[in-house]
Amino acid sequence: MNYTQIKHYLYNVLPMFQQLGKKAFRPGLHNIRQLCNRLNNPEANLTCIHVAGTNGKGSTVHCIAAMLQHMGLKVGVYSSPHYNTWRERIKINGRYISKQAVVHFFNRYKSSIEELRVSFFELTTAMAFWYFHKQKVDVAIIETGVGGGLDATNIIRPVLTLITNVSFDHQALLGNTLKDIAAQKGGIIKANTPIIIGETQNEVKEIFQKIAATLQAPITFADQCWSCIEQRSNHKQQFMHLTHVHTSKNLHIYTDLLGAYQLKNIISSVQAIVLLQHILSIRISCQNIQHALTSVQISTNFKGRWQVLNHQNPHIIADSAHNVVGVRFTMQQLQQLSYQNLHIVWGVLKDKALHEMLVLLPQTAQYYFCEAPTKRALNAQQLTNYAQKLGLKGKAYTTVESALQAAKKNAATNDIIYIGGSSFIVAAVLNS
Repeated sequence: MNYTQIKHYLYNVLPMFQQLGKKAFRPGLHNIRQLCNRLNNPEANLTCIHVAGTNGKGSTVHCIAAMLQHMGLKVGVYSSPHYNTWRERIKINGRYISKQAVVHFFNRYKSSIEELRVSFFELTTAMAFWYFHKQKVDVAIIETGVGGGLDATNIIRPVLTLITNVSFDHQALLGNTLKDIAAQKGGIIKANTPIIIGETQNEVKEIFQKIAATLQAPITFADQCWSCIEQRSNHKQQFMHLTHVHTSKNLHIYTDLLGAYQLKNIISSVQAIVLLQHILSIRISCQNIQHALTSVQISTNFKGRWQVLNHQNPHIIADSAHNVVGVRFTMQQLQQLSYQNLHIVWGVLKDKALHEMLVLLPQTAQYYFCEAPTKRALNAQQLTNYAQKLGLKGKAYTTVESALQAAKKNAATNDIIYIGGSSFIVAAVLNS
């Protein structure tokens, strides 16, 4: 099979969570273990960092990658979802897995893939392990897909695990309480392996502490190690002055990651680097950290988080926040900006907490409701009708592209256009 045929197979034959949601989710590790056994278990030979959490996984993963890359290491990143091509899920120092590598892998292991009837995520996970091993990466940073304990990535034996935070998302798969969700994500914690928790949340703190104690895993809460003295930003970069609570070490960080919420992710990633220095026997100075974080998006090819598509005339921002906590943070961020009128291009998936997200949106904005090109998308007219009942004024558009064009037509020089509600909406814009 050539690459085009393989791509068709991946999207149309294999169960894909991005397209099917819960129907494509296969809890349990039997399939992925069987497949990796047939690849001679490449994951067993990788030095891995495992990252889970409801929000901020992608940003944290790419911040860690940027700092390790700055030290001259060859760093593999496996993350999801993707925006332009599925190959961006598997990267080494920001470069996607090649089409040639995909063709080689698929044709070599096609019989096993078909026999085991693996899902899209199981296949790409195994392919990432195989590719990182083949390319002899120094470190592989592996982001979970959904949850933790039953996620296909959880067959690795990491040298460090990290959980960013816990909030409500994918309740049908992970549970209806924060404690249930925390227990699922805590499934990535391994015996005698350091675990970092990004945010101290009183409701779930004890869950993580109990799991860590049982497994004798040293646990650290990143936000108890670092405090922020000052934070400010403009449309191009963000400044953070961090100080270590115990050592008074100072970091003056200028980063291309915009959005005030990135503070949490940078603190988590910096604490990860502090521990990795000892684990990997490397030394990274404050200057190295500061320099590496100036260009996370460029050095790691990171997309979709508070991404400024146009700086002026009008200011256009895309952000893939797709759950209640994520939307709350992005709306708070929007309120800090200065503009004449706000235009919001918005679409959501059927399985998301629609009401809880919509009540967070400003009633003073003009809305352009649309649906992403996926079976999971909520119909644009249904979305519009529900939103109007909550006082949000706008119209329905059949495509993301037509919604954005209408917003651009109506927006004045000093206005802002915000694009969000789903990673699918952002992906449609980035691909247009």
